[in-house]
Amino acid sequence: MKIKKVLNNNVVIAQNTNDEETILMGLGLGYGKKAGEVVEDKKIEKIFALKVTSEQQNFSELLSEIPSGIVELSILTLEKAKTKFDKTISDTVLVAFADHLNAAIIREKDNIAIKNFLLWDIKRFFPEEFALCLETLQKVKEKLNISLPEDEAGFLAMHIVNGVLLQSF
Repeated sequence: MKIKKVLNNNVVIAQNTNDEETILMGLGLGYGKKAGEVVEDKKIEKIFALKVTSEQQNFSELLSEIPSGIVELSILTLEKAKTKFDKTISDTVLVAFADHLNAAIIREKDNIAIKNFLLWDIKRFFPEEFALCLETLQKVKEKLNISLPEDEAGFLAMHIVNGVLLQSF
């Protein structure tokens, strides 16, 4: 696979042999690499392949606008969700999850709060997804020193729930 863009040392956007864009993750995968170079297969730990539709055609553009640390944290959260819940989650959720997390961080920096009016229901009906997203907010606090409200964990949990639903269709 050829690298299209290096997001960070561990995450790259690449083009596979079918000319489809994929997100590849692996320790040191992008270290010292540039667009056009070939990825070493043995370094690839995870592959996220998005089926290209008219709505998702520019996913690499969207992801390139999101800081690589946020993309990587989103990937790790969604992978943990797949393992923890033993469910398949649509890879298309990655873009929405990462974009939402990034927007939440920007809103917090700008002192803009959004109330999640479904928070009580989300906690009640999706407690495990909510707890996982609280862990993600804790990682944001540790890495970026930004405290996001639990309302955001509720919003992020719904991305995971929707990802499971999307995969079942």
